Amino acid sequence: MPISLTRFAWRVAGVREVVINLVINSLICTWVFWHPQEIPLWGWGGIISVLGPMSYLLPWLTTFFGVFSGVMSRRSGYVSPPLARDTPWLTLAIVKSTIRALLITTATWTFTYWLSLQYPNWMLSKWLVVIGLSLGSALVAYGLHGTAILSTRSLK
Repeated sequence: MPISLTRFAWRVAGVREVVINLVINSLICTWVFWHPQEIPLWGWGGIISVLGPMSYLLPWLTTFFGVFSGVMSRRSGYVSPPLARDTPWLTLAIVKSTIRALLITTATWTFTYWLSLQYPNWMLSKWLVVIGLSLGSALVAYGLHGTAILSTRSLK
């Protein structure tokens, strides 16, 4: 018996996406910020050195693979409503991924730069940064991945 697209998006694939992003981004943040004990917000070795690339890659990848996961699960019959095998989906995935990535990157860089102007000497503990970026990326990935799966409703 197939499960609903909504249930799949939030209780199956979304949870999987949280775990994947939590592990990957924790390792990346720990590796990048291994030596310093305090991390500046902006500049060389700052939070933006991880948050910058992450703000583009995370939305693009989680959205693309969310659409992919929704399409493949519907095609296989695991998720309802079913989807024909020849339904085009790649354009939807690429366009949606790129738009989300550009919007989130612009917002992230703008907000981080604004914060650096307000607090030019702001330093945060390494582990606070690692935990914050890891948990934040996992929550953002959950939302983006789930809504990308739900966007496959528009495919008939």
